[in-house]
Amino acid sequence: MPSETHSPSLNGLALLFSALNDNTAQVSLMTAAQGLPLRARMILTPTHCLLPAHLIEPSTSNELKLAAIAHAAGHILFSKPARPATGLKPMGIAVVSALEDARIEALMTKVFPGTARWFKKSLAFTADELGINFSTLLHRLSRALGDEAYEDEHFWVQKGRRLFSETRNSTGLADYQSFRQIASILANDLGQMRVQFNAQQFVVPERYRDDHSFLWQFAEQGAAADASEGLTLPDTRRPRDAAERTQADSNQPVETVRRFEYPEWDYQRHVLKTDWCTVLETAPHRNLVGNKILPKNPDLQPMRGRPAKRLNRDRLLRGQREGEQIDLNAAVEFMVSRQARQFEEPRYFMRPQLSRRTGSILLMLDLSESSNDLLKSDSMQRSVLDVEKQAALTFAKSALAQGDRIAIHGFSSDTRQSTRYVRIVDFGEILTPDKAQLVLAQRARHSTRLGTAVRHGVNLLSLEHTDYRAMLVLSDGIPADIDVFDPKYLVEDARQAIQFAKQNSVHCYGLTLEPQAEASSRRIFGADNYRIVDYLTALPRHLENCYQVLSHRHS
Repeated sequence: MPSETHSPSLNGLALLFSALNDNTAQVSLMTAAQGLPLRARMILTPTHCLLPAHLIEPSTSNELKLAAIAHAAGHILFSKPARPATGLKPMGIAVVSALEDARIEALMTKVFPGTARWFKKSLAFTADELGINFSTLLHRLSRALGDEAYEDEHFWVQKGRRLFSETRNSTGLADYQSFRQIASILANDLGQMRVQFNAQQFVVPERYRDDHSFLWQFAEQGAAADASEGLTLPDTRRPRDAAERTQADSNQPVETVRRFEYPEWDYQRHVLKTDWCTVLETAPHRNLVGNKILPKNPDLQPMRGRPAKRLNRDRLLRGQREGEQIDLNAAVEFMVSRQARQFEEPRYFMRPQLSRRTGSILLMLDLSESSNDLLKSDSMQRSVLDVEKQAALTFAKSALAQGDRIAIHGFSSDTRQSTRYVRIVDFGEILTPDKAQLVLAQRARHSTRLGTAVRHGVNLLSLEHTDYRAMLVLSDGIPADIDVFDPKYLVEDARQAIQFAKQNSVHCYGLTLEPQAEASSRRIFGADNYRIVDYLTALPRHLENCYQVLSHRHS
C-alpha cells in the first residue's frame, strides 16, 4: 500500500488502481465539460476512471483520494456493469446503488484489509449527520454499513444495518440479488415515510464514490422515463413519491399566504425547541371548487338548542326599582328630589343585565389522510371528512345566528417543516353558499401535527376581542407525522399546546372520531374537555352539546 505521508499524485493513484484490480483502464482528470466542480462525482467505465479535479487537490484528505481509487477498483472486481434499470424508479436506483457500494467495499476490505481504514475515514465526511432528507439518510445508512463503531438512532438506518448483516451472514457478500432485495425493502420504507427525492438534484452523498453510471443500462429515454415503473410493493395502496404528490397537489391550487415558526415540546429532554415547526398558512383558491360536483345550496339544518340567557354581571342595569346593589348616583338624585318635594319613583338599585355573552369559536378540522376513510354501513359512501364538513357547516350556521363569531380552519402536516393551515371561513365572514362550497371542497392528505396547528389557532384567536374565545378540534385524536417515530412525542407536544391555549384564555375542547384514541385524547385535552364520537352520523349532535357547554360556561 502507498504511504499516506505525502499526497499521492495522479500517476500514483493510477498505479494504485492498476495494482488493486489488474485492469488497464486509464485514470485521468475530468474536464469541465464532463462534470461540475465541487458537485461532480467520479465517473467509471470499463476503460476509464475519471476523477473530478477537486478530489485530487492538495487540500483534499489523502484517505479520500485513496478510498476513491479503492472504491473504483471494487466495482471493476465485484460489480456487474450495465445492469438494466427497467422497473426501478430513480429513488430505487439510488438505494440499490448505495447497497452495492457497501457490498463491494466489504469485499474489498476482505481482500485488501488496509482499505478498511480509508473507507471508514472517508465515510465520516458529512455536513449534516442528523438530517432526515433523502441524501442524509442514505449517507447515514452507508456509514452504518461501513463502520461497525458508528451508532445511529434512526430506525430506518438500524433496519438497513440489520438486514445487511443478516444477508451477509446467511448468503455471503457475493449474492448480489439478496442485497438488491434489501434495497427494495428499504426504498419501500422511504416511500411509506414520504421522503422526498429529486432525481435532477441528487448527488451521491459520499465525495469519494462514483456517480453509479457504471452500474446501470438505461433506456433511450433515460432514467426519468422509468419513473412510472415502481418497485413491487406488498401493499396495493402504494405511497406517492414526490413527483406524483406534486402533480396531484397541483390539482388543488392553493396560495401560500404567510409562513410562521412555532416551538415544539420534547418530553424526553424536557426542552421546548424554539422555532422547530413551520406553518404554511394558506387560503383556499377560488377555483378549488371548479371541477368538483357540489350542491349549490348545502342543506344546513340549524342546531335544535338555543343557548340559555344568563345574568351578565359585567353589564349592569341602573335606575332599577329593585336589585342587588345600590346605584349611588340614582340614590343621591332621589334624595335631592325628595328634599325638593319632587316625589319621583324610587329607582336607585342596580341589577345584572339578562343577556348572553358573545364569543369567538374556532372550529378546527383534521384534514389528514385518515379522514378519507369511508363510513361503515353508509349507503351514500361518505367519508369521515364528508361528515366532518357537513357538521361544521351546521354548527357555524347556528352559532352565527346566535351572534357569535365563527371560523372554520383545517390543517394537515408533512414533517415539522410543513404544516399546511387553511383558513376556509374566517372570523367576521358571512357563511355564503360560496363559502359553504369551499368547506365542502376541502381534501384530506398527509399527517396530523396537532400541537403546531393548535398554537397557530391560539395566536389567531388572540386577535379576537369578544367575551370569550374557544377552539373545537375535530380529529382522530392521535397526533402523528412521518418524521416522528415515538408515539408519545406528538401527544405530549399537543398537551403542551393545550396548556399554552389555557394560558392565553382560550378554552379547547376535543371531539375525537376514533374510539380507540380515548387515552391520548384524555391526555391532550384533559378529563372534562373531550368527547368520543362513537357514531360519526351523530357528530352534529355532539357539536351541539359542545356549543351548549361553551355557552353556559361563559354566559
